[in-house]
Amino acid sequence: MKKRIIIGILSISVIIALSIGGTLAFLTDSEDVVNRFDMGDLDIEIAEPNWHETDGENLVPGTTRLKDPTITNIQSDSYMRAVMQIVDDAETIPNPAYQDESQTPGVAKTIDNPNYGKVITDSARAEKILKLVHFDSTYNAAGEPVTKNIVPGKMYTLSELGSYPTVNETNFTYDSSKSSTGTYYYNYKGIFPKDGTAVLFTNVVIPKDFSRNDLKLLGKFQIKVTAQAIQSENFTNAEEAFAALDEEEKAGTLEKNYKSN
Repeated sequence: MKKRIIIGILSISVIIALSIGGTLAFLTDSEDVVNRFDMGDLDIEIAEPNWHETDGENLVPGTTRLKDPTITNIQSDSYMRAVMQIVDDAETIPNPAYQDESQTPGVAKTIDNPNYGKVITDSARAEKILKLVHFDSTYNAAGEPVTKNIVPGKMYTLSELGSYPTVNETNFTYDSSKSSTGTYYYNYKGIFPKDGTAVLFTNVVIPKDFSRNDLKLLGKFQIKVTAQAIQSENFTNAEEAFAALDEEEKAGTLEKNYKSN
């Protein structure tokens, strides 16, 4: 999600013509003063170099996956933040009216989930899902192995993962004032430079000691990461810039999926 800069082009022309009377030749002169205002662009991209479409299917205790939402600044210094949302992906849920075929004949086992596609606001469920997300500082997008401490294919207990932060705390700081259950804001520290990159987290792990009840609570969900940026120029600090970004978001004028020319 991107913020574009206002553009303008101004041209001022000054033409001077001096005539010397009679039939004599004319002395002429022409001079241009052109003030050019070049367009400023703001363009960020987000991708997951090591995540595949099927990586989130059929997960079981002991599953370790690479998931590396990486934000790249294509043009212009900016203030940037990442918003992580945990979204309910279950289309149906058990029908509380159903008992069994003999006691409730004709009653459907499942019903449409009214929370499908919505941010999960159940704190126990959201916090359980958040414990699956980790950042390994040895991450190297192009290297082998990509992460050295949390190794894909290896199994871990919940306690073994306890020393790893949820997100990249070197580059991001958690904004508790903006966050709520199921929606978490992480502000990039300082100015996000042109051509800079930052990975928010690196792995999703289902601990091998998770029980059937743990898996039932997790259910089907999505982890959605959105990157937002606003120009750094003409703002005194990040707080001022993010306040302006909030206003753009509320007004619905935050440009989405912009690609620079």
